Amino acid sequence: MTTHGLSCPSCKSADVLRLSEVLNQQSSTGLTRKTALALRLRGPKKLSISLLIGFILAFGLYFVVMRVAHSSESAAFIVLGPVLFVITWAAITWYLNRDYRANLAAWTEYLNKNFLCRQCSHIFTPE
Repeated sequence: MTTHGLSCPSCKSADVLRLSEVLNQQSSTGLTRKTALALRLRGPKKLSISLLIGFILAFGLYFVVMRVAHSSESAAFIVLGPVLFVITWAAITWYLNRDYRANLAAWTEYLNKNFLCRQCSHIFTPE
């Protein structure tokens, strides 16, 4: 039990923990995704969903370019198709993740700055 010399503003209990400590304890016990608190402390979205969205959109563009390439029988379109696929996939993935680092820094700061009362589950920032 870590008190940090603070008390909860709601119930005046001295049994408080820093949010980052609570999350670390839940991670080590494997309960991170199962608790209601873990849902409130969820971090920013990860890269995987944007990779999938980028792949789907890039594949759609690739399909259109290859359709044009077969109708016009141009070698330029056949070379351009895979290049456009890779460029589109990378650009969409970058665009969807441009704020990830800033959101991750803000989330980490939130975890380090706020405390959780273990009696009433109130999350507060000390003054």
